[in-house]
Amino acid sequence: MKKILQYIKNIFSKIKIFFKIDSHKHWNFIVQASFFIVCILICFSLFLLYQIKNDQITGNFEIKKDPVVIIKEDVLNEIISDFEEKENKSEETKNSVFPYSDPGR
Repeated sequence: MKKILQYIKNIFSKIKIFFKIDSHKHWNFIVQASFFIVCILICFSLFLLYQIKNDQITGNFEIKKDPVVIIKEDVLNEIISDFEEKENKSEETKNSVFPYSDPGR
């Protein structure tokens, strides 16, 4: 029984030690992690620069051109006339007097 209590006591003491704030250790970790990330970014940038310099990145793409489609003039004129008719009808409805009286008056 004493061994179990001693074991549990040791676990709680380790947890207390773990949660103690030591600013020096925290700042040391932050500086080391930042330095590591900066080194990785520099290496990756140099790698990309090398690939761009040797045309290994941009040289693999092919540009596909779509064939030109010729529009039929008669169909285009018909569509334009339909839109003009709709515009004329909308102007007529805006400017005309309504055939019914307002029931709120």
